[in-house]
Amino acid sequence: MRTQPPAPPRRPDLPALDGTEAGPRPTRPGPRGRRRRRSTGRAALALLPAVAVLGVVGTLLVAESATSAAVGEQIAALQTQGGALQARAQLLQSTLAQVRSAGTVQAGAAAAGLGPPAGWVTVPAAATGPGDPLSPVLNLLGIAPAAPARIVARRRRAAAGR
Repeated sequence: MRTQPPAPPRRPDLPALDGTEAGPRPTRPGPRGRRRRRSTGRAALALLPAVAVLGVVGTLLVAESATSAAVGEQIAALQTQGGALQARAQLLQSTLAQVRSAGTVQAGAAAAGLGPPAGWVTVPAAATGPGDPLSPVLNLLGIAPAAPARIVARRRRAAAGR
């Protein structure tokens, strides 16, 4: 008959399972380093979508922040450039007004050898007739041959009324 090896001593503060006083306690068979596994796999899988969403949201916020900073720099550069262009346009407007002034035009004409006319000269209208080279053109345009004389007379009356 085989005898069992003696059980290791029990801790004296623990009661025995059979209700008797504390005595030696039977041990579990197997290696001592074995521990009970915790079920963390399910919890990790449950948190994985939330972590992924937080990562995507964080990346989008950083990208949007960088984009808005770049756009802000572009706006500042364009505003500076716009101010410089407005100043240049104002300078050109003042230069143009100075060049168009009557004194500048008169000085330029005098430098070119031109001067004001001595008086107004009116050129009489040519009489149109069958030998006039302008008659076919006036006929094609539908203008009566006497029309140029009327235009000249009208202009003379308007000039005299001034």
